[in-house]
Amino acid sequence: MDSKTVTEVAAKSHAGTISFPDGVAQLLEASRSATSPFCAESVTYLGRQGDQHVEWFPGAGPSPD
Repeated sequence: MDSKTVTEVAAKSHAGTISFPDGVAQLLEASRSATSPFCAESVTYLGRQGDQHVEWFPGAGPSPD
């Protein structure tokens, strides 16, 4: 992860000098260096109050026992 880019995008966002699509594109590019060599089966969304939600990709997930 390119933390310098993340910090810069956050500052631009707070200042209102970057559009949402441009900010997302820059953050995605900055995160590519941290991509794992395996394919994830799910995405976990974390909320501000500590809540979390897991979305499973098609064909993945816990088996319905």
